[in-house]
Amino acid sequence: MKKSILLITIILVLSMSLISCAPQNTNTTGAVVTKEQTDQFQNQSALAKAQPAPRLDWSLERDNLIKRTQRWNDPNKISYIYLLSDMGTVMAFFPIKGKVSSLGSYLTGSVAPIDDPRSYPPPSGVERCAVDNAHCYNTNLSSLLVESPDYDGSYGNNGDGVFFFLTDGTYMEWNGKYMLADQPVKLSTQPIMTLEAK
Repeated sequence: MKKSILLITIILVLSMSLISCAPQNTNTTGAVVTKEQTDQFQNQSALAKAQPAPRLDWSLERDNLIKRTQRWNDPNKISYIYLLSDMGTVMAFFPIKGKVSSLGSYLTGSVAPIDDPRSYPPPSGVERCAVDNAHCYNTNLSSLLVESPDYDGSYGNNGDGVFFFLTDGTYMEWNGKYMLADQPVKLSTQPIMTLEAK
């Protein structure tokens, strides 16, 4: 009985080792690639050869991006913003000066590297990671990424939304939908909110 169990165990181990030695298609990450995926890649490659992407002498998309950047990067640019409800009702309409900016924009980076207090600095006169040095002090192992404070010393994120300045200098934020145009749009109904004149 013990001999037969041992024989079955040996056969199972040999079977498994033969299966694991069978060639399998893998991608660069080591994941198994199915025959269907291989066929799809081969089909895509054949289509790319038969119908190559055109080589453009001019990109209209880049042209539009350049025009947009140049147009809205003027601090004296007057434009018109229409603040909309979720249902599309015009809540307010204002002429603005400059551009609409995201509340998520910052002048500082969101994270900054600091020295890891758990690591030891390299000995005096030794570079952090010298190629010809047997002891490599890797900067990646001796620094941590931590949340960076804003200029006012506070941490955290602003809410979603945009901010802008009216033509009289009034600062406004909005966290809903909006439409922006550099020419006024004729409204069929009056906005629900208005700004009182000072």
